[in-house]
Formats: sequence, C-alpha cells, structure tokens
Amino acid sequence: MTFDLKIQFVGLCMFVPDPDGSAMHVLMPTSAGSGGPHGSADVPAHVAMLCFDPGYLQRNGSRWPGAAVNAVVDQATLAVAGSGTLDLALPESVAVNVARVTRSSVIPSLLAPGDPGTALAARVRLESGKMTGYAPGVCWNYDSPPDDPRPLPNRVCWTVPMEGKQVDLVLRPFKGERDTPLPALYPIDGAVEVWVYNTPRHELPPSPLHDSRPEHGQPAHHFVEYYKLLQNPAATPPPTFHSDRCTGGGGGNRLADVDGFGGSAYTCMVAQAKPEM
Repeated sequence: MTFDLKIQFVGLCMFVPDPDGSAMHVLMPTSAGSGGPHGSADVPAHVAMLCFDPGYLQRNGSRWPGAAVNAVVDQATLAVAGSGTLDLALPESVAVNVARVTRSSVIPSLLAPGDPGTALAARVRLESGKMTGYAPGVCWNYDSPPDDPRPLPNRVCWTVPMEGKQVDLVLRPFKGERDTPLPALYPIDGAVEVWVYNTPRHELPPSPLHDSRPEHGQPAHHFVEYYKLLQNPAATPPPTFHSDRCTGGGGGNRLADVDGFGGSAYTCMVAQAKPEM
C-alpha cells in the first residue's frame, strides 16, 4: 500500500540541506521571550508542536473537522524516513536563503546527531520527499530595493511518499534519552496530513488567531531568531512590512488558506539556509 505523508511547516522553520545530500533538516530556533537585536519589541516564547487530526489514529477512520491532537516537540528531533527519493530543491521565491543574504552559514553542530545546545527548540530530519506547496504570506522588503518587495511565505508543505499501512514517527531527544515513538497514524483518502509549528502559543490550533497587522516599514522581530543559527552573528536588518499582497512572487503550487489551523503571516515566516554554489 502506498500513500502520502503531507507535512505542513508553519512559523519559524529553517530548511537546511545536509552537506552530504542525505537529508533536509528543518531547524526551529529557540525563542524564549528575549528581545531581538533589531528593534525594541520582545520576541515572545515560541512552541514547537506537532498537530494532526484525531481521525488518523484509527484504521479506516474519518476526519474530525476542527479537532486536533497536539504533541510538543521539545528538545528533540522528529525523524521522518518514508520511501522514494529526496529532492532538496526549494526555490528562493518560496523560502528566502538567509545564508546568502547574511553571507554566513549554519552552525554545523545544529545538523549533527545529538545535543545542539540551546539554539534549537526542535528539528525535523526529512530523508525523502520534496516541497510541494506553500502559502504566499504577505509582502516584505528584505534584501531588495524599497520599490521591489517580495512575499515571505509562512507555511510550506513537504510531501513524503510512504509504503505500508501506517506512519510511524519517532522523537529522538537531543540529550540522548530513549527514542519516543508517537502513535501510529493511518491514511485517510490516500494521505496522512500533519502540521509542525514553531510559533507563539496563541497562534497554535485550536486557539483563535487575531492577526495584528504591522505598520508599513515595521520590522519582523521574530525573523532575527534565525540569525542565532548562523556561524557569524549577522548584522543584517530583518524584513520590514510592505503590504498584504505583492504583484508577483512565488510561483509553483500555492496552498489554500486554512481557517483554524493557526500561524500568522505577519510574525513568523519560513526560510532556508543553503550554501551558494
């Protein structure tokens, strides 16, 4: 039996290809409420969380609209194996390459097995699959002229081909404790869909989300948390808000907006860090 595991990554999630090409790492920086270096506003504490519909817990189950099972992914790696090939391609029009913009690179130890220290709240290791969609987000000035803003998506979908009858996800604690298997998830209509968040707690489902639209030119304070994952602390300013829509941007497969599933396009955008070729 074959089916798809669809993982929706929401919030501060940095996609980093392994140097040997064996995996795509998704790094979720720790944010414990400390103020960022650019601007006076505090960055609220973020929570790394795995969410899924409880209908996936039952064989031959059905979806429960509006319901979610939440599992904290704290100080651990979520390992996703799957089957098939791995495609590391991630267009910069979908996730901006922070390594290029800051002329820095990710701290190597953050990609290695074991304890990465205090920089990461959690991470995901993807050994197969590819990016299959994104939510366009809103429009920002970042590494671009003021009259040429760009969208910075806050949600990316990664699809992993699976073989068998269920999805078996495993949490590997950073500090070497015993692995924790998560409950088996069974496909519905040929797929299992889970959501991985790294957002402030009030943006997690099923909490209602009330977006606070920033002023034009206001910096994205949460975005600077990515700079902590780089070898050389970046002096690069964060993105600044331009407008709700850009004239261009993205391309590819846009994801539909999903009400009730959290995440804010005004606070936490996805990114990537890949070496320049």
